[in-house]
Amino acid sequence: MPAEASWQFQAEGPVGSASQAAPVTGTVKWTASEYIAHGKGLSWYALLALGIGVVILLTFLITRELVSCAVVGMVGVIFGIFAARPPRVLEYAVDSTGVHVGPKLYAYGRFRTFSVIQEGAVRSILLMPMQRFGMPLAIYYEPQDEDKIVLTIGAYLPHEDRQLGMIENFMRQIRF
Repeated sequence: MPAEASWQFQAEGPVGSASQAAPVTGTVKWTASEYIAHGKGLSWYALLALGIGVVILLTFLITRELVSCAVVGMVGVIFGIFAARPPRVLEYAVDSTGVHVGPKLYAYGRFRTFSVIQEGAVRSILLMPMQRFGMPLAIYYEPQDEDKIVLTIGAYLPHEDRQLGMIENFMRQIRF
């Protein structure tokens, strides 16, 4: 008979009073945007077009192939299309089975750890996947729900202090 995990999440620092609260055993539900939307004006898209042009020129100078340049151009256009897409408002829930995002369930067994990330004035929870090249799952929430959500997830996954990585910081800098 396998032994159950005996650790518990202990809040430290800016998470709040989660360590003094009683454990949450039910379901915590809320709605939130799937990501932070940054306003992008005409100048943002002009700089994107300029950047794509420079990368296409460098690609041509290095490879002397038009196909490579076309691929770089298509990737740049796709990047611009994704940048223009507004975020959806999704229903979220955390319970004993995992994290529910819309109709999809992400079981806790898919994740190694979780972190509370500060992104400017907004906080989110980042769930790190077990798979080496798996995509982390970021969930946004209202500040008043943070303690309940952190306690629920902390009952199933260990907390890890983590900062935004190099790519996340770059994407934030370019307001993607």
